[in-house]
Parts: sequence; C-alpha cells; structure tokens
Amino acid sequence: MPLLTRGPGLPSILEGIMNIEGEAVAVLRLDRLFGLPEKKPDLYTPLLVLKGTEIPVALLVDRVQEVSAVGDDDIMPFNGDDAFNGCIEAELTKDGKTIHLLSVDHILLEREQRCIAEFHAVEQERLGRLDGAT
Repeated sequence: MPLLTRGPGLPSILEGIMNIEGEAVAVLRLDRLFGLPEKKPDLYTPLLVLKGTEIPVALLVDRVQEVSAVGDDDIMPFNGDDAFNGCIEAELTKDGKTIHLLSVDHILLEREQRCIAEFHAVEQERLGRLDGAT
C-alpha cells in the first residue's frame, strides 16, 4: 500500500491521494461508497488504477479475483433498477455469474467530483514543486 496524502474536508470515500511517477492519483474506497463492511487497508490491499479518466483515479478494493479480456459482444445493457447514481452501466455473464460493470463517470456525485478535483489540483501542484526541487 503506497503512502497516501489526505487533506481536511474531503469526502470519506476518498482514502487519499498517491503519487505515481509524479502524477497525483485519487484513491477511492468502494466499500464506503456502496455501504459495504469496511476492511482496514493493509500492506497488500489491491488498488485498481483506472485509465481514461479526467482525474487519475484508483479504486481501493477488497480483492481481485481475476483480470479478463471482454469483447464488446459480451457486454449487455443494464436493465435493472436504477443503481446508486446510475453507476451500473452494463453487465456481462461469465461462468454463469452476472457481473455488473460500473461507469467511471457516475461513481461519484458531482459535489464529490468537484471536491476531489480541487484536492487533486493542489496535490499535483505540490508534486510539481517537489520534482522541481530535485
């Protein structure tokens, strides 16, 4: 588990910000976001770094069971009830199990996104000053 920076006034779903090669990456706690039982992060807690997001984001998760390539034909639209903030975007079936796919754009509420974006900007500036000092 990397060292995380956490400032005051941040939403509880943000565990902190980590530095990946000079880039500030927000670390989100899905257990808190979805009201699941909390598990204290430890040395081996997995972080999934998402690509293609406006603000670099990593998800702090309990475990990773497997990483699989999925074809577009395997993904079906989500037809269930509206999940929290519409964050379930689609679903797929693998080995007889239904897997819900989250929308990165809808995981956070707009207020949470703004708060994290502001803290990310401050941390990115701080990291830039640290890099300039070396």
